[in-house]
Amino acid sequence: MGSPQYLETSKQLKNFKEKVAIIPSALKLDRLKASNEKVTNSLKAKIGNKKIVLSIGRLIYYKGFEYLIKAVKYMKDDVAIVIVGGGPLYEKLKDMVKTLNFENKVYLLGRVDNINSVIKDSDLFCLPSVERAEAFGLVLVEALYFGKPLITTNIEGSGMNYVNQDEVTGFVVPPKNPKALADAINKILYDNNLYERFSKNALERFKEFDISSIGDKIIKIYEEEINNR
Repeated sequence: MGSPQYLETSKQLKNFKEKVAIIPSALKLDRLKASNEKVTNSLKAKIGNKKIVLSIGRLIYYKGFEYLIKAVKYMKDDVAIVIVGGGPLYEKLKDMVKTLNFENKVYLLGRVDNINSVIKDSDLFCLPSVERAEAFGLVLVEALYFGKPLITTNIEGSGMNYVNQDEVTGFVVPPKNPKALADAINKILYDNNLYERFSKNALERFKEFDISSIGDKIIKIYEEEINNR
């Protein structure tokens, strides 16, 4: 099971909690060191010196990207929303951006082969998901590796808020609430001390999701089970 939150809300496992071990998803450091400078150079040419709020994921219903787009209404002009990913809602979201006249504030990049450079060059990471189908959000761990403050939504049972610790690595806000997203974004981006604290904590938090750390945890569980027989 990837997080305590998901276990606590699992109907299938409610009678077997004592037999479940929490093993979070892990990332291999080598994977995070690869980059795609071509993508970021193209992005910088489009948005200039604006602060980048990044979100990554398949463009489907439970990701809640429409609420992040609507949050632009409450943000300053020097902030840009960058959304990476493809999916069935691409055209709908693109039309939404055009209708709201946010074409110089919201950028839909579509699918990107390597996202590391985009994460590295962003200022903070936001995952505005709206349903428990967002079970963990591994991309949040990738953002932690680069020391990016996080903003996630408070979805019951989702592991997002196991990765992102409220007021430690970022903020957890109510789902489907553009104003709450914007307030959290503004607070982080324009408070240097808060930003530095969240960034430092993000780097420290990543250590729990390093594949070597997770590997050690799995080995320990097996050893304990063998010794108890």
